[in-house]
This record gives sequence, C-alpha cells and structure tokens, in this order.
Amino acid sequence: MDRRQFLGLASFAGLSVASLDALARPGSRGGLLPLAETYRGPLFLTINARGGWDPTLLCDPKGSAGGADVDAVNDSFLTRDIAATASGIRHAPLADFRRFFEKHDRRLLVINGVQVGTRGHADGARHTWSGRLADDTPSFAALVTAVHGGARETGYLSFGGYDETAGMVARLRGADSRAPARAENFDRVADDAVRFDQLGTVYAARTGADELRALQRRLPALDEGPNPLIRQIQVALAAYRAGVTVAVNLELDGFDTHVDHDAEHVPLLARLLAALDFAGEEAERQGVADELVIVVGSEFGRTPEYNALRGKDHWPVTSVLAMGKGITGGRVVGATSERCEALRVEPGSLAVGDRGVHIEPKHVHQELRRLAGITEACEALYPLEVADGEDLSLFGRGGSSHSERVS
Repeated sequence: MDRRQFLGLASFAGLSVASLDALARPGSRGGLLPLAETYRGPLFLTINARGGWDPTLLCDPKGSAGGADVDAVNDSFLTRDIAATASGIRHAPLADFRRFFEKHDRRLLVINGVQVGTRGHADGARHTWSGRLADDTPSFAALVTAVHGGARETGYLSFGGYDETAGMVARLRGADSRAPARAENFDRVADDAVRFDQLGTVYAARTGADELRALQRRLPALDEGPNPLIRQIQVALAAYRAGVTVAVNLELDGFDTHVDHDAEHVPLLARLLAALDFAGEEAERQGVADELVIVVGSEFGRTPEYNALRGKDHWPVTSVLAMGKGITGGRVVGATSERCEALRVEPGSLAVGDRGVHIEPKHVHQELRRLAGITEACEALYPLEVADGEDLSLFGRGGSSHSERVS
C-alpha cells in the first residue's frame, strides 16, 4: 500500500496521522487509486471455524428427548426447547445464541445439509473454501482478489484457513489464529513476479506488511478476552475501508473436539457469534456494511453421537452461514435427517425432496462467484462442474426467496 493509502487507513482507524506519518514508507510507489474508487462489488469476509464445527449445536439444532434418550445427538438442550426466529430460523437455545439469531434474523441465510464428501481436515477445508476437492485449487477469496484486486501491494490478506492462491495473487498473512499473542505479525508471501496470464493481471506483494503491522498495534484496545477474531475483523475492515483489499480470510481455531465436546464446543460457538455480531456493528460504524458479505463455514461437521470420551468425531455434512450484499436473508435452505444425513433439495424451489440434489460446496461457490462477478473469469481454469439442471439459487434473487421459510 502506498503512503496516501496508509495515511487514509490510519485516519479511518481513528489514529493520529501525525503520529503515524513517520511509518509511511519513503519513496513508495504512487499513483494507485484505492480500490474503493475502482471496484463497486461486494467486500468479502470469509470466516473459517477450524477443526470441524457442530451445526447441530448452532443452526441445524438437534437435541435430546430427555434423560432416558441414550441416542441423543446433543445433551446440552432438549428438542422441545429448540428456538426459532420470527422468520423461522431454528437455532440451539444456548448462551447468547438466541440474541444473535434474533438480531440478525432478516439478514441471515442458513444453508444446512452441505455434503463435503470427506472427513479429512485438508480435503474438507479445500472443498469448503474453494468449491472443489482438486489439489491446488485457489480459495474463493484468492480468486476474487485476483480478478478485482488490481496491482495492490497488500492484495490478499489471510489470518488462516484455506488460503491457497495457485500463484494468482500475492498473499499477506497475519498470525495464525492459534497464536493470538502474535496477532500483530504479518508475513509477506510472494514470488518476485506472480502472474495469472489468463486474467491478464500481474501481482506482487513485497511491501505493506510493515504498515499493516504498525496499524494493528495502534488500533484501539478491545476488552474482548481471548477472541482473536475481534482484532482480525478490525484489521480487515480497516483494509476494506482504505481500499487496499476486497477479500480477507479469518479463522477461529479449536473446533476439533474429540474430547468433552459440549464443554469445549459451546463456548467456541459463542465466541464466533460474538465476533460476527461485532463485525456487523463495526461495519456499520465504518460505513462499509452495505458492501460487506460475510460467509462462515468449516471443513466438516461432527458425528451425531458421542464417543467414549464424550467427544464427537468427524462427519462429512456441515452448514454455511452467509449474510450481506446480494444475499436474501431470513431463510434456511437445505436440511438434514435426525441423524445428520444430508437431505436433497429440488432445484428451483429448494424444497426438500427425494428427486432433488444434495447441496455441495460447489453450489455455494457458484453463488459466491456470481455475487463477485468472477464466474466467467474462473470457470475455464477452475470449473465447479455443476451439472445442467442442478443450478441452485441459494442466495435468492432480487430480494425474493427461492425456498419456503421454515415454520
């Protein structure tokens, strides 16, 4: 990022320009317009729940019939206590979950019964965040940055999760989510000349890390406890507002709960929802809420039963949460059986039906690519291979729902 962009970033963050002026890199390359002046599409925030989250404790709730229910999917709440928003979005009646779902009801899209086809961490993460199981497929955030990011020195920001670029775009990495004490650190990841000739754009990122590191250290203090997502969100929104990036990967670790599942998992989900709530409020304060798209997912789900250690193991069915520009909220699309098996949905109506298709990550990414305006640019190189007649308009069109509201 050049000096003008950095000073704008500092100003946006409420910092003293004079106190940060010395941090601007002397002789930096000028002449680049901020992305805000050249790009009119959505700004994307992808949030990975690392380790495999449990949607049955969140947005695809399944509880217990009572004390004698030895086959209960969850012991943390009773089936009869499962809550629902005014729009009919069912959710687990735990902690502050009710407040989150009711507050964001009209904006929130829940996609349940997403079949990832694997129980492996690496394959699941790649499938969830690229829409393909093939090796070296770029993440969605990398694709949208490559197409729309321009020759920005910061380019693609990532705090973890699946962030493969396939050499398309330079990646600037923040500290891994498992090391919050180092959350101010950024590492530049780039070749001397990274080219994606098919899109006709050249990318390089050998500057910008020092400026972002300095900015992050000076962002206002937050009393949010051990929640690394909060600071990640601050930096992401500052970068958006300054016009230096269009997509950022964020990550919260710890969801691989093979032991003491409920005790470990519920607080993590509460932390995740608190960060999502913060993202919405902070985006409103900083004037980017109307352009922001947030997508939350994980590499797979958890088993519909507990193991001998009261943990849960890997399960190839998961959920996705999405909200923001171009997404019709107040809806649940897709479903699972009482034992967490993915059910089919019918293209067009999205109603659950035996003659339909299983929702897969490729269907979610088809919608994301449309929303970002990158379908044509990416399909030849990284096809999603959605068959004719299996197009699912998961995000809705023109503010109207393509599925029945859950009652």
